[in-house]
Amino acid sequence: MRYQKNLKVEGDKVYSYRTHVATIQGRKLYQLGYWSATTQKHINHVAREYGLELVKDQKPEAIKEDRGADMLKTCAMVAAFGNLLCNKKEDKIAWKKKFLAMTPGIDFPEDFDSLPEEEKQKRLDGAINIGLNKEVKK
Repeated sequence: MRYQKNLKVEGDKVYSYRTHVATIQGRKLYQLGYWSATTQKHINHVAREYGLELVKDQKPEAIKEDRGADMLKTCAMVAAFGNLLCNKKEDKIAWKKKFLAMTPGIDFPEDFDSLPEEEKQKRLDGAINIGLNKEVKK
């Protein structure tokens, strides 16, 4: 490949420098956003070398679906740190709720804050376990 130093293709992902800039799906190369002239040259080069159709204004379905799961996993990992970083039970609950609330699509019921601490803890830990792909205890 011509741009070997700062261009890398790993599986279906194209990286310019260390940034994921495009995804290969089937015979198409989906460009993920707009980039500098050099990065655009990298993307165009991959499309040419692999004989792929370059698609600029549309994300592949797999990426659309994975974004929400990635965000939940990230927020769940940070929320789980509440067990390590907080001493009091109410601080752990507040920490977990704060970070889980950042996940698109997660809304807390209006009465959540009036629930007993044990119930809040159980629900928050359940959401964290789902985000981390762990088994959820009932």
